Order: sequence, then structure tokens, then C-alpha cells
Amino acid sequence: MQPQAPDRSAQPPRWLRSFPDFSPPPPAMPPGFNDTSWRDEAMPSFVNPELGLRIWVDYADPALREDPGAPRFSLARVDWDGEAGDDIVATDDWDALVDAVEAESALSPRP
Repeated sequence: MQPQAPDRSAQPPRWLRSFPDFSPPPPAMPPGFNDTSWRDEAMPSFVNPELGLRIWVDYADPALREDPGAPRFSLARVDWDGEAGDDIVATDDWDALVDAVEAESALSPRP
């Protein structure tokens, strides 16, 4: 009997594997954003390569954040290899961040 490959669909999301104590879960991401969280970062992140944008989601409890005074959500530009660029918005208001994504999307040239 041949060993079977692990069922990757049963694995928890990358953000949870990287940040097992992160609670509550990040909000549902806008379309096109992929989980790029990495355990060596301060918080989960999600990238939309088509738009060249990254969303950072920090802990809900400010005491758990690397910088307790920083807003929970931020949106930044990223280059083709995922390196950070300019910040677009940093806020505690998820809807404001989604509005910023939509504004950036409207400005993005379509193929």
C-alpha cells in the first residue's frame, strides 16, 4: 500500500498556523487577497498581487500588538516580489480599509 499525500484542504489557514493565538479571526478579505502570513512577521498579512496591495491585520487587543498605539488594520503597496512599499491607510475601521482597497482598485489599470 502506497502512502498517501497529506490532505492539505484539512489544514488550518496560513494565518492561524503562523499565529495560533490570534483571535478573533481576521475579517473576510476583499476578492483577490491571498493569505501570505508568516510566523516571523508581527501579524497576519494578505496580498493581492494583481493590485500590488497588502493588508496587515493586527491583534484586536492593543496590548497584544507589537506597537499598542498602532491601528489594527493597514493597507500598503507591494512590488512584484512582495516587498513593502508606501502605506495607503492605517485604521481601526475595517470598512475604511475596504473603501481604500476599492479606491485603489478603481485606479488600477486593467489588462
